Amino acid sequence: MVQNLNELDLFVDLSLYVQARKLFGQQIASFEERGAIFYGEVILAGRVVKIVFTNGKLHGGTFGYEESHQLLRIIKDSRTANIPIVFFLDSGGARLNQGFRALGAFREMYRELLKTRLQGVPMISVILRNCFGGASMIAATCSYRISSAHSRYGMSGPKLIFGHDLLIKDTQRGGNLISDNFGGKARFKMGAFDDLCEDNPVAYKILLESFLGTHYQFDIDLKVFHEILKKRLLHHLPKHKTHDNHHNILFGDGCPVGAVESLLLADHLLSAQAGEKFTICLDSPSHAMTLFDEALVLSDYMSHLALCLAQTKKRNITVELDIKNQAGGGVYVSLASGCDRVRSHKNTKFSLLPNKAVSAILGKDVRIQKSSDELLEYKVIDKFIAK
Repeated sequence: MVQNLNELDLFVDLSLYVQARKLFGQQIASFEERGAIFYGEVILAGRVVKIVFTNGKLHGGTFGYEESHQLLRIIKDSRTANIPIVFFLDSGGARLNQGFRALGAFREMYRELLKTRLQGVPMISVILRNCFGGASMIAATCSYRISSAHSRYGMSGPKLIFGHDLLIKDTQRGGNLISDNFGGKARFKMGAFDDLCEDNPVAYKILLESFLGTHYQFDIDLKVFHEILKKRLLHHLPKHKTHDNHHNILFGDGCPVGAVESLLLADHLLSAQAGEKFTICLDSPSHAMTLFDEALVLSDYMSHLALCLAQTKKRNITVELDIKNQAGGGVYVSLASGCDRVRSHKNTKFSLLPNKAVSAILGKDVRIQKSSDELLEYKVIDKFIAK
């Protein structure tokens, strides 16, 4: 029996401070707060563990410039000392109104997360109420993922897939488009999570202690997971994959990128040999915001592609990213975080999400394109392409 938890209150809907206290008691006295994240260290399963909570109540996204840079430091310290990290995620992703500052900072942070995952440091994500956008990519990159029936999860949220009016009509009809497509049970059935947990602190803690008590390293085999993702897409993969040539890969072709394209590029990278060099030429406004891609758990494909790219360096394969006309969303994060060098033209258009998607989330347009010099300043790119 869980004490001091009102039967009418769901644990996932409590404030992050109350959640932290119910899970870790007095150990959170030394926790710190930086913007929309609340973090510190606890003793769990007899070992030191880094804990990060995100504030899902913040409108417009959790991961701004300040949060991403602090999280980068936490992840880097974790990798250096081989200290596990547990993320308690309730977040819509990157801070939409911070533009290039948030985009570049998230890229840097996510790159550290990829390195840490490839090194085998145990990382756990506990998906609380909502986990969308960049937050879902963080979750998908972790070694072990826990959710509950009350969670909602996806690369794109319900408003972006169905639209606000359709959700209202569905509710009026007594339907449940959100839980049927984005809910914890549906996502668990598709393979997005390792465990579906009862929504209370005791149950979460039991699973955490069980995993941490038995996993001091959690090595990754990208080829095994690649086959799992391929099975999800079995009837949708083209019989023949084509690129302009073996070392100059066109990606996006002006359109959003989904699970099929991501898996084909990952397949190309996994089959590459040591010493090979590639240039990926990206032209895409965002990841695909379709029910087809979300049903497959697009976040898994985006994070898998990023891990395949990040691993190429260890395999002595050189991959560079050239962004031609436009880039944004999960496809930008996946490629730019996985590649060591990213270039673009000065007039290339960047966005956290397309304007229509931002309007659906915030209720207004937020245009982030300012000075092209900010692309370099905030490390959205590393270099401009010479004319």
